[in-house]
Amino acid sequence: MRIWTVAALWTVFFALGSGQSPNGLSFDPYGTFPSVYWQPAAGLSSPYGWEFHLGAQGNIDNNYIFVKDAAGLSLTTQIATADMLEVVSGTQTFTVDDRQYEYDYFDDGAERFGRLEFSFTGPSISFRLGQDWRLGLGTRFRAVGDARDVDTQLSFYTYDALPFGSRFTIQAGEGQFASWGEVNLNLARRFIVGAGELGLGVNLKYLLPLAASRVRVDGQTTITKVNNSSFALENSNIQVAVTGDLLTDNPGSITGSGFGLDLGLTYAFGDLIGQDYLPQFVIGVAILDFGKLEYDQTSERHRFSSDFNRIIDTEDYRFEETDLTAIPSAIEQFNTDVNVDAPTRGSLEGNGFNLSLPMRTSLSFSYQVDEAIGIDGRVLINTPLGSNALRGSQVFTTGVRYSKWWYGGGLNLNFHEFRQLNLGLYLRAGPFYLGSDRVFGTLLPRDIVASGDFYAGFRLHAFKRKTPKSKRRKKRGKGSRYNECYKF
Repeated sequence: MRIWTVAALWTVFFALGSGQSPNGLSFDPYGTFPSVYWQPAAGLSSPYGWEFHLGAQGNIDNNYIFVKDAAGLSLTTQIATADMLEVVSGTQTFTVDDRQYEYDYFDDGAERFGRLEFSFTGPSISFRLGQDWRLGLGTRFRAVGDARDVDTQLSFYTYDALPFGSRFTIQAGEGQFASWGEVNLNLARRFIVGAGELGLGVNLKYLLPLAASRVRVDGQTTITKVNNSSFALENSNIQVAVTGDLLTDNPGSITGSGFGLDLGLTYAFGDLIGQDYLPQFVIGVAILDFGKLEYDQTSERHRFSSDFNRIIDTEDYRFEETDLTAIPSAIEQFNTDVNVDAPTRGSLEGNGFNLSLPMRTSLSFSYQVDEAIGIDGRVLINTPLGSNALRGSQVFTTGVRYSKWWYGGGLNLNFHEFRQLNLGLYLRAGPFYLGSDRVFGTLLPRDIVASGDFYAGFRLHAFKRKTPKSKRRKKRGKGSRYNECYKF
């Protein structure tokens, strides 16, 4: 159990390779991507006539297991290049080549959760059209997974300390994972309103669902600890949904369809700042990831339900298969254990299911102090749509940045999940950018590492500024902002 837990955690960490939603970079006024994924109207402030973008970002966080005295990026790089990776049996240590690490489990009485997000963006391109329009077209691959409301009695130390025969009740909980492709159309328009400019933006998304799974435990389930490898379930009502590509060991195939959108509104006011005429103040609100993933009839929905004690022996779930072909075998075995009198596939309830996107609300504020320096803030809050909803990360962030046409950087403080404070940093030089919203634990060692992120990207844009045909006014008003349409 310990071996598989730590291996799975850091395998996922390595798979994410490049980090979380870039809180600092998303405020940088020089560029449309990746900012428009957090505020669809953000591109209206960009002075670039055109832009091409490739990038990756992600996030992993949990409060079940952690590694001691490590830096996540360094550790995952070591794992990626290691000749030997071994978990030392009977101890809470593992070795990567000749270096040893310790891991441990949280024991704080809190409900357990786990969350990961990952996306690869590109190719994406954006253009300024006329004075008041911004148009972008892009593609993204995304993966989001979360487990939440996991009863604290399932914490490692709490469960491990229970004597054999102990009986306890757990509350409802759930977990889901989904991966999908997106084709995004970004459209933004500005309007003169009083002494400022109102910006409206939308991201229209055509979704291509890929692998997904969902597990939900309803009601109050009674668990009896039989021994170290067995437990009993009573009053169980467990629902499992799996896409067809996982059932057939064919990950990456399209398993349905879906649509989504982001809506954003900004209001820019005050003087225009510097030679790139950046807005002095910008406030914004956005609804992100409104939509659903619909999985087709190759998917399966199962229910495992029994009022009576059913013994689950984990030794029965050690299959010869080491790939996804073990999933159907595990479902059949669980049906045999829980739905005792049912036929082999008696747990099957139907085909097809849906998951809502990880919908969030974003509130933001930016102040351009002078031509290069800006101060920003944002709160990102989960606002899930329905019960079958993925959850994204929540954060409050505030920071300062220094931005120019070809380079920039920033520092920000991030309050992740409104419970953990960390430092963020990003750098932008020429066509490249990189950064992390969790410097401590990702780039620099920390005594407890249970989360991490590191993002990076490549962005080409207009090589020089367009020369204004007439002098721009420093106060906003109709026609105050010069935006020449990009000429091919």
